[in-house]
Amino acid sequence: KFGGSWREFEVESDFGWPGGRDLFTIHGENLGLPAGNVEVLTADRAGPAPTIQTYTAFWAQDTLTAGNLTLTGGLRFDIQEGENSAAPVGAHPVFPDLLPALDFQGNEAGFEWETISPRVGLTYALGEARQTLLRASYARFAEQLETNDVFRVNPVSTAYVYFFHTDVNGNSLFDVGEPASPFAFVGVNPNDPAALSNPNVNDPNLDAPMTDELILGVEHSLMPELVVGIQGTYRLVNDLLSDQFVPAAAAPATNYSLLDPSACAAGVGTRGPAGTCVVTRNDYEFVDNVTGTLPDGSAYSVPYFQLSAAANNALTGGTLLTNTDAEREYMGVNVNFTKRLSNRWMARGYFNWAEATWNLGDDFFQFDDPTNISGSFDDDGSVYAEQSSGSGNKGDVWLQSTWSANLNGMYQVAPDRPWGFNLAANLFAREGYPLPYFRNFTVNEGTKAVQVVDEFDQFRTDDIFTTDLRVEKDISFAENLSATISLDAFNVFNENYVLQRERNLGGASANFLDETLSPRIYRLGFRINWR
Repeated sequence: KFGGSWREFEVESDFGWPGGRDLFTIHGENLGLPAGNVEVLTADRAGPAPTIQTYTAFWAQDTLTAGNLTLTGGLRFDIQEGENSAAPVGAHPVFPDLLPALDFQGNEAGFEWETISPRVGLTYALGEARQTLLRASYARFAEQLETNDVFRVNPVSTAYVYFFHTDVNGNSLFDVGEPASPFAFVGVNPNDPAALSNPNVNDPNLDAPMTDELILGVEHSLMPELVVGIQGTYRLVNDLLSDQFVPAAAAPATNYSLLDPSACAAGVGTRGPAGTCVVTRNDYEFVDNVTGTLPDGSAYSVPYFQLSAAANNALTGGTLLTNTDAEREYMGVNVNFTKRLSNRWMARGYFNWAEATWNLGDDFFQFDDPTNISGSFDDDGSVYAEQSSGSGNKGDVWLQSTWSANLNGMYQVAPDRPWGFNLAANLFAREGYPLPYFRNFTVNEGTKAVQVVDEFDQFRTDDIFTTDLRVEKDISFAENLSATISLDAFNVFNENYVLQRERNLGGASANFLDETLSPRIYRLGFRINWR
């Protein structure tokens, strides 16, 4: 088999805060500032900037069989590229001098990804009965080019200016005439805010992150309808990208912040790709220790750092997107069984153990902010959690369970009788997700969420064990027409597990309950089936 594909799509988005002023404020005490009328005011800009991405792929694969051996192999070639289309953006309604109107004529992403991905798998059946199957596979996968990788070099893309704002009348809003001093810029160069180029830079030699995956497994048929198996998986992701442009309140763990080129000549920062001048770990200075008490009553004392005045004054408001020497490693084991429908019942289940870690190299730490940012890594340099890609109520969930398990099955009650029906049950369990508590602090270059626990999973939400039940009845109306009436009960025992807590220990709602498992729910269903 062989084939190819070509896909192009355009993304256009706009963003703004209510009120028509594109401003929002955070009370200073929530960001580590002294309690009072000092706030952090943010002016944002994100115009409707069209981004076009193009994906071209070619592939070929084949399957060979010899006796008890089956071998499959394939090769895939991908080209991924992107560009930003021309787009105008209006001036900020309150701070037009810092975020002026722009008439952007378009630009390229600055790089192109060309990748080759091989894949090979084999299955060997033992004995004449072939009741035992040995499986092995290797595959390489290229990461898909994201819109943000292209959009970040668009001069009318998302930009922020942060101010220290004195709320004179105490209404929690910025009023014209109130003191507001800018102290941090993201996505806009404070020395040239009207530039038709974004201060963000993409490394022209940027490579696509690659995943190598090896899977080994054994399946054995105890009976024709009952199969048990075990599978081991190893994955290694390398050529990872540095953290992309994000608001300063969610500062990246690896800070490839860009400085004015003259800073490197003066001994601040270091030279990076494409002639850039990049912040290094040596450009940070100690500020203070964050102290307090964790939810279990134990004390913490964690240092945090800020950019030196020389480095902070030379910031361009942009970051460098490049490959790092950090790697992400995953190892997992899955034990499972499948009982196909026979003798009126069927069942299947699994138990999964997995662990993922980050391996951080010397080059990574050369550009690392020495502050342990929340969600970055433990004191020993390892991380094994990924933040949810969701937003809103699901935007602060860290997805990492070392173990999970599931068992489900169905039993047919009197299937040969007109009144026969089916009963089903589902049991699910997993380890609770980590709660990496933090404190917010405002420093020279912005605000930082400082992780105050020694280990990322020092605290976790509750382990979850849930039970769901279902009863259903199939009704035949004609040879090709039937209906299914069902009643489901979810979380039968009405468990009230904690799913999220407020992780910011510096706020008034520290460790408050944010989300629990949904209570018992009943659902009545009716489905029509035809063929």
